[in-house]
Amino acid sequence: MDAGRCPELLHLVSTASSIGVHLLGLTGEEVHSRFAEVVEALRGVTFAALRLDSAPISDLVVPAAEPGCIRYLEVLETEHVSIGMFILPPHASIPLHDHPHMCVASNVLHGVLMQRSLTRVADTSGLVPPGVTTGLLERSESLTAPAITYLTEESCNIHSFTAGADGCIVLDCLIPPYESKARPCSYFAEFDHPRGGEFRGLVPFNPPDTFNVQSGYLWDTMAPPQAVHGAAAGVPQQPQHPHQRGPRPMSLEEKDEAESASAAAAAGGGRAGPGAAANDGGAVRGTTAPTGVERASGAVAVRRRKGKRQTR
Repeated sequence: MDAGRCPELLHLVSTASSIGVHLLGLTGEEVHSRFAEVVEALRGVTFAALRLDSAPISDLVVPAAEPGCIRYLEVLETEHVSIGMFILPPHASIPLHDHPHMCVASNVLHGVLMQRSLTRVADTSGLVPPGVTTGLLERSESLTAPAITYLTEESCNIHSFTAGADGCIVLDCLIPPYESKARPCSYFAEFDHPRGGEFRGLVPFNPPDTFNVQSGYLWDTMAPPQAVHGAAAGVPQQPQHPHQRGPRPMSLEEKDEAESASAAAAAGGGRAGPGAAANDGGAVRGTTAPTGVERASGAVAVRRRKGKRQTR
């Protein structure tokens, strides 16, 4: 498994991991200066460098999902850094949402992306009721690949993405990642603010059912079946991304476990199903996910962690 097939991605992982450990302790210009290094490393990752230019990328994502679904492919997930790729079908949108206490850089690798970005501002006018956030519209633009956009805790921290007519692919780097208690993801509905101009009123809302994001991973459809199966079986189930909605997809490894458990139950009358190897708390035993950034049978590099599978 040749991780060196995408040295630009490895450089991004290394840079983001190093800077992510220290970024939370910095303020002001120090944050911008250090995060600029991550932005430049992200800029170096191109569609061609990832070797994704030989076929429509959506055709290479497994498990398959329903048409119109946004796919999320995890590259790296630690307590300090999250890197992943969004594949948006034509005209698909990620609704207006925030990134509390986070810096985020996004690289449009393919297609066209429409972006709206707002900065949260204090409102002492008394014109809006409690619970309404005031946002100042900073950007409303169309980005054509290759293109970079980024936000910080203080600027453009609330944004939305909408793909163009041919869809788009975006590589995201978040420092630090979302966290359910300290840094939850909130979605907003937007309306005209009484102050007018570029001021917008924002209220929390739940995204519609049509907003559907599912995790997956890539494989090389031209590889021999046994090589694809062997490589894919070593890729653990992706943890659920904050934007992900609906059930987590089952990996080939989990399908094998389920089939083995069912066969064992049929032979010996034991408990069957993918939870057969779980303890009373539901954590899967005996699954040690490999570590590092690897490329399996031509698949995009994914980071894998030691320990139990996580669901979030």
